[in-house]
Amino acid sequence: MSIQRRSEGSSSSEVSFTRASLGLEPRIIQIHPTLTCNLQCKHCYSSSAPSIKGALDVDLICAAFSDAAEMGYQVTALSGGAPFVYRELDVVLAHAKQCGMRTTVTTNGTLLDTKRLNSLEHYVDVMAISLDGPPDMHNEVRQSAQAFDRLLRGVDHVRTSGIPFGFIHTLTRQSWGHLLWIADFAAQQGASLLQLHPLELSGRAEKLMQEDSPDDDILARTYLITLVLADKYRSSMSIQLDVFRKDDLMEHPELIYASSLDAGVTEMKPADLLGLIVVEADGTVVPISYGFAKDYAICNLRHQRLSEAWSSYRQHGYLVFRKLCQDIFKEIAVPSELPFFNWHDLIVTRSHNPSG
Repeated sequence: MSIQRRSEGSSSSEVSFTRASLGLEPRIIQIHPTLTCNLQCKHCYSSSAPSIKGALDVDLICAAFSDAAEMGYQVTALSGGAPFVYRELDVVLAHAKQCGMRTTVTTNGTLLDTKRLNSLEHYVDVMAISLDGPPDMHNEVRQSAQAFDRLLRGVDHVRTSGIPFGFIHTLTRQSWGHLLWIADFAAQQGASLLQLHPLELSGRAEKLMQEDSPDDDILARTYLITLVLADKYRSSMSIQLDVFRKDDLMEHPELIYASSLDAGVTEMKPADLLGLIVVEADGTVVPISYGFAKDYAICNLRHQRLSEAWSSYRQHGYLVFRKLCQDIFKEIAVPSELPFFNWHDLIVTRSHNPSG
């Protein structure tokens, strides 16, 4: 959800969903070109590390971007691994721009230098930089004593380059109490966005941070803090909290793909049916989130082009995906005290165990 002001003259804040979280627009293709990373972070959902080698071929990625643009997707989001260890990063970003798409790159901030940023400045619309908290906390999560200092240098280079940037924070039981510091730091650095994303217990986090996932009480407290932060920084920085309110889901099941499908589904563009698709580092294309069970995959780019796979997926795999979403929605609809839901973590977990 996006925490925003109603208007410049309004005296109260409101909670509203971004169109991205609605699954409507912008339609996004997220890609992980490699799982190689210079760090080995505790919360990494993809278990990326320096020891992991291999990358997707640049031609596969460019073909996927071409297909995605034709299918109605508007934004390419590069993640990893560390995108800045992918040698052809400038090539794939330039191709995405040629396809008429906006581009975002998510980075740990430690590999950013003036030379590399200068080569990308015309191809990157937004740089998203991961921030885990104050220096000691950030370094502990990143398992590197130099991570925060290197992030500072990287942010300085991004600011000098003129590329718009924001911060992404992984919300945990330990970090939520530092949200005021995190927001103040982001604002002082000149960020235009602060995104708060609850920890997902997948990848390395499942092993190393099992006890750190924020509970319902922390999510509720974070929601209230975020309202305050949205008001404080309303003129300079947007605040986004990646959770769903139960009341909103009950009124708008389409937010989580749980509404009934109408007869016109076969005529709709792919991006209208599935607002976010994810290309994993092995070429598998899955809905919604990294780590989704392969049973729900659209295709593997190493074996089939995205545009070729969609027709079959729409007739079979997509309906199975919607059934999973509708089953979870029925469970959420049961009366309870839970006001918020970490949808991404829930849907990925259930994709591996549909029966619950």
